[in-house]
Amino acid sequence: MGVPPMAAASEPDRRWKCPFCETLNPELFLVCTVCRTEAPVEAASPASPATGAGAAAAAAAAACSADSTMHSNMRECLETSSQEELLSLPKSALVAEILRLRGVLAMAQAALLEVDEANARKQGEKREQENSEALATIVSDLEAARRSGIPLPLDQRNFLALAELGRSPSEIADESCPVCYEDLSLGAMVVVEGCGHSACVDCMRGHVVTNVRSASIGNLVCMEEGCTSPLGHATVMDMLSGDEHADDREKYERFGIRCYLDGVGNSMVCPVRECQSEFIVEHGNAKVDCPACGKAFCAHCPGKPEWHDSTCEKYQEWARENGKADDAFEQLLKSKKSRMKPCPKCKAIVFKPPRTSGGACNWLRCRCKHTFCFLCLAGPLPSDHHAHFRGAGPCQGKLFYDDPATVE
Repeated sequence: MGVPPMAAASEPDRRWKCPFCETLNPELFLVCTVCRTEAPVEAASPASPATGAGAAAAAAAAACSADSTMHSNMRECLETSSQEELLSLPKSALVAEILRLRGVLAMAQAALLEVDEANARKQGEKREQENSEALATIVSDLEAARRSGIPLPLDQRNFLALAELGRSPSEIADESCPVCYEDLSLGAMVVVEGCGHSACVDCMRGHVVTNVRSASIGNLVCMEEGCTSPLGHATVMDMLSGDEHADDREKYERFGIRCYLDGVGNSMVCPVRECQSEFIVEHGNAKVDCPACGKAFCAHCPGKPEWHDSTCEKYQEWARENGKADDAFEQLLKSKKSRMKPCPKCKAIVFKPPRTSGGACNWLRCRCKHTFCFLCLAGPLPSDHHAHFRGAGPCQGKLFYDDPATVE
């Protein structure tokens, strides 16, 4: 009789039972594959004598594999099970999976948000660069127009003044006029070049007109308290536009020319009374021709006389001698012994004949046809010689009167 074969030894069940959800888990799994509950101490003993880093690595790998398998199984279970079957599952397993899915969803949303923010940031940077390039082009065109002498409208001058200061028109949206406190807009305000302060057009025009009419050109500065930035020429002329300010514009331009000539230091005024034009002359030139009236005069001699062909020294010597004669002649005319008087009309000297010649009449006629009284210079007199001397007055009865001092 043969010996009966030995029964194969059955493998011992090394799985451990979760104390929470009662799920049987592989021996090497340190946490429950369903509810993630940690394995009991007695079930956590290793199946092999691995120790140290090798055991830890093996346990970590097993945990990761179990975690992946568990979530895959749970996801499949959630997707294929009916409501009754889901309700029959351990509540802890459902809660754990729901929390995990919420975490995954939150991370996905955060990632999408980060992508959206990055895209928005890139789009914003792109738009900002495009706006900056467009602004630079506009500013360059306006500066070129200004350099070429093309007059710019007020809003474009304001835009250029703000751009040169690194400011945007949107920055003044909340600003108001420092005088009347009205809200400002780019086309209804004046931006002062150099400081960027602004005021409404009406207040700035009143400021300019008042100072021009009072000859206070030095006060044409910014209206902001404490600011002394001067107003530009284009701004002042724009505020003085219109027929009602024609005289103000002319006055401002005269002041501007005067200030410029004062700064140059070699300006002159034409000595001709009817001209009085002011212009610049070259240093060292004695003979000067007025560009307005064409008269030539000497810039070196006192009084700026008409131009003389001789040297300034000879002319001044002659002027001194001639001045003495002129003074003597002037004194002679003013003396009582003089029988000469200047014509009240043309200033020519008229001589009164002596009485011994049978004349000595005080009714005189100048070569310019003007008739006048030798005694009081009244004129013109009527053709009747006696009329002036017949009426009441200081010359009554003195048609042939001679001052005793003039009778020889």
